[in-house]
Amino acid sequence: MSLAFHPNNPAWLAAGNFNGEIFLWDLSVDDDPLIGGCGMGHSDSHREPVAKLQWILDPQSRGKSYKLVSVSGDGKILMWNFDQQLKQLTLAEGFLVIAQNLPKSLRGKGSRLTREVGLTCFSCSHYEDNSFLVGSESGTIFKCSRDSSSILIPADDEKGCSVPLMAPITLSYKPHIGPINAIDYSSFHQQAFLSVGMDESIRIWNALETQPIKVLEPGQGPVLCGAWSPVRPMVIAVTTEKGQLLLYDLKCSYALPLHALQASKKNAPVFVCSFNKQCTHLLATGDGLGYVHIFHLDDDLSHQDPREVEQFVSLVSTSE
Repeated sequence: MSLAFHPNNPAWLAAGNFNGEIFLWDLSVDDDPLIGGCGMGHSDSHREPVAKLQWILDPQSRGKSYKLVSVSGDGKILMWNFDQQLKQLTLAEGFLVIAQNLPKSLRGKGSRLTREVGLTCFSCSHYEDNSFLVGSESGTIFKCSRDSSSILIPADDEKGCSVPLMAPITLSYKPHIGPINAIDYSSFHQQAFLSVGMDESIRIWNALETQPIKVLEPGQGPVLCGAWSPVRPMVIAVTTEKGQLLLYDLKCSYALPLHALQASKKNAPVFVCSFNKQCTHLLATGDGLGYVHIFHLDDDLSHQDPREVEQFVSLVSTSE
């Protein structure tokens, strides 16, 4: 369901599966590469498929170590430490999103306010260590904080999680119509993020406002993934259910992509796209047939223009 390589150790690969299990492998080891995990039946494991995994810096380690974050259809956001000696993932922090956090129009008549909200994606702020975003199956985006002191479910080593599940929500945004497929914080502005969803739209946000700044509609079916360029503040990449990779330069146009590329030979859905932060002229995609494609970006997409950051700040500060 989800994969995430460790940022500093490229041989470490974390994976979350349909059963809610999480595994960690060391691919440099031939005989037994499995070095940790949390299996089905463990009190700390997810109860629904793992929708997203992401490594984030542990602020308490002063940039020396990472935590693994997992989100799932069971409404939980779990943050894990890896113990190399015990060869297991240990739960460090836990959060839970419930129906009470949804807009009233999305709660459903007669539904329990304590029922879990299925989560689909996650993005951590580049500027605030304790701030993150999650997207949901309902289409709602939530801004969250790790500083929450509100306990929803106490720790219970025998029957439940070994850590308390906290209420992290600080703000919610105007929902997409249908599930959110990806969220990505910009590294060039503290409040800028994008979201893409099954409603075929790309939305650009200022995290302080509940309405999107811009809404882009490619018209190529559901948008499955979206990411900001690490070097061009005004460039985003998105992939579609119809097998396309769309590259937008917001300096040129909001309506049309600068490039529309076929990223799957048989028009299979392209579920993942990722810029290379070290080799900034490279971008990778992965499709539903299991193929990975590497694209070489032109200089105009891999080199920042003069005053582009100023233009981006102006965009984020301006509502439609």
